[in-house]
Amino acid sequence: MPAFAYRALESSGTVNADSLRAARDELRGRGLTVAEVREVKTARTSNRRAVRTQRFQLQRFARELATLLGVGVPVLEALEVMARQSSGRGLEVIQGLCEQLRRGRRLGDAMRDPPASEVFDDVSIQMVEAGEQSGRLETVLDRLADFQARRDALRGKLLTAMIYPGFVALVAVGVGVFLMTAVVPKILEPLTQQGRTLPWITRVVKTISDAMLSHGLWGLVGLAIVIGGATMLLRREAGREWWHRTQLRLPVVGPLLRQQAVGHMAVVMGTLLESGIDFGRACLITARSSPQRVVAGALRAGHEAVLQGRDVSEAIEETGEFPPLVVQAFSVGQRSGKMEQVLARVATTCEAEVTRSTARLTALLEPVMICLIGVMVGAIALATILPILEASDAF
Repeated sequence: MPAFAYRALESSGTVNADSLRAARDELRGRGLTVAEVREVKTARTSNRRAVRTQRFQLQRFARELATLLGVGVPVLEALEVMARQSSGRGLEVIQGLCEQLRRGRRLGDAMRDPPASEVFDDVSIQMVEAGEQSGRLETVLDRLADFQARRDALRGKLLTAMIYPGFVALVAVGVGVFLMTAVVPKILEPLTQQGRTLPWITRVVKTISDAMLSHGLWGLVGLAIVIGGATMLLRREAGREWWHRTQLRLPVVGPLLRQQAVGHMAVVMGTLLESGIDFGRACLITARSSPQRVVAGALRAGHEAVLQGRDVSEAIEETGEFPPLVVQAFSVGQRSGKMEQVLARVATTCEAEVTRSTARLTALLEPVMICLIGVMVGAIALATILPILEASDAF
């Protein structure tokens, strides 16, 4: 639906309507004295598909809205101000929120409808609703911005650590395939035609090269089938849980992923508790937002323990998915009634451990990858040079 900017004697802002006339009728229906209405030329009106691919900056949205609310600007007026300096996906979302608020809905309820529901997760919506109920919306929005920054930073540490090894591995595979399919056959063909006995390493490399040339297409088909089957498996809840549990059992990487999942849990739950959400509800929200299915299952067990009046620390200890430090933190937080402060310390500890472990993993992977590439290239070079040297000695 096109967006139209309007200027009236009473206020100014934007409105969504099917046409310019429909926009004027909508504004007159609100009792406004309209001075000017014009269509907003945004990326959405010129290229809707491009707008859909733009990322909505939740952290920036929360921070700017908290700033405006903190100086006394009403929610609707603050959103209209933000809309005037937004474009693309951000403008589309904020305009939708403005329309919902003009109809008398609360901000948290408006976030549950498209297009806002496509960019706000359950954690953000629940925090905003808690802020509206407690009358501390600007404080909660500040916490939401801080939470988003910490979550992105925690997630980015692992991604950053994997970029360099992943790129090196991709280059190594490409170089290996090129050498085995284009270089090795041309070098070894004259030698095999002479009927000479080739060294064992040359025979091994030639066998691999011939297999790649003869059955490479079938290999690609088999790889596509494996990838397709894995994708279908991971779409099922049981398949995702099995894969996540397998990840946590991997050497070196498993403990790092566990620390990252626990840190994410502590950040989310601590932020929810600070926003005024009760512990049981915070457990469910954190479980739904957790990317690690095993940790999510343990949190649901904690929620069941709360409903049954049991000790939360005992329930999550029975799952065996949390380190003793976290179990003890839950126990202390439950006894002292300061769970959010305890979880904040757990989050800080986990973030520091993820940073150290990521640095160690990166430092370990770099020389390992270089050594593997060196061994591969050296083996191919040796396999092609040895028969040439033997042939020259024969003459």
